[in-house]
Formats: sequence, structure tokens, C-alpha cells
Amino acid sequence: MTFVLSPLAKPFHPTMGQDVNSIIYNDGVPSLSFQGSPSQFLHTIQDDALDEAFPPNAEDAAELEAVEVFVEMMAALSYLEEKEEAARALHSGLKKRWEARRELVGRPKQARHLVKPVVHAQPNAAGSMDLVAFDQSHVLQEHRMLQRENARIAKQAMPKKSNNKMVVMQHQHKPIQQPRKQN
Repeated sequence: MTFVLSPLAKPFHPTMGQDVNSIIYNDGVPSLSFQGSPSQFLHTIQDDALDEAFPPNAEDAAELEAVEVFVEMMAALSYLEEKEEAARALHSGLKKRWEARRELVGRPKQARHLVKPVVHAQPNAAGSMDLVAFDQSHVLQEHRMLQRENARIAKQAMPKKSNNKMVVMQHQHKPIQQPRKQN
């Protein structure tokens, strides 16, 4: 079925203005109507459709990349600022200044080296400050299984004691007999 426009029909002239609602026509037939301001209408269009209709050029891509770098840098600075504020609240790492220690009665306490034992085979989940907790237990289990397998293969490769004499005799060579020197 084909649509033929009548020559007697009034010509269509789209009118511009704020009082006119946005209408989308498909082959001259109104197919979509939107009630609201033009800016609200533009917000309903998905980003994927905009990217497909208007692909970014090199300048736009460079600008988007610069914005991403800037946002990452601002996030890192925000994280550092939060860490700094948390560190300022705790004064545990700071020692007294020399002037304050000089005013102490008696001999000041000697600095002690506090050694905390660290178990490298297990993760320290309680004091962990990482974003992602990493469990090493399965890695250690795989390592132990690999060691057992290697030990089993090495044990099988070693000759047994009953065949030990034959193996020693096969690998032992008689020295070459050389004639005596005659003067």
C-alpha cells in the first residue's frame, strides 16, 4: 500500500515555539508526542542512540579522555584527603618533641623496637586496608600439591636398592690401558 499525498491538502509548516509540543512524524503520520520542555525531551534520548547518530570525532574523544583522567585524579586526591584527615585524628605515630622530653622528670624511656611477627602464609584480614581481600589459602594448597607430586615423581625416578649394583656397574668404566714408556 502506497500513500499518495493530495495536491489539495494544506502544506505542512512546522511551527517553532514553546507552546508547541514535540511531535515525531513517520512518513507524514504523527507517531510520537512528548509533553514538556525541549530540554526534558532531549534527556529522554538514550546515550547509546546519541553516540550512534553522532559519533565523536578525534577532538571530542581527546576531550572525553582528558575528562576521565581529571575525574580519576580528583577521586585519588579525595581518597588521599580522607586518609590525611583520619591520620590527623590519630597521634599515635608522633613522639614528643625534644623540648617536651627534656622537661620530663628522670630519665626518658628508651625507644623500643616493637617487632610484630608476621605470618606470610595467611592473609591479615583484620588489619587489612586493601580494597579487595585476597585469600591465598588455595594458592598454598596448590603449591603443596605440586610439591608432593614432584617428590613422588623424583622418588619413582630413583633406582631401587636391589638394582643398585647393576646400575653402578653399568656406569662404571674401566680405565684405558696405556703402554709403558720405554727409554
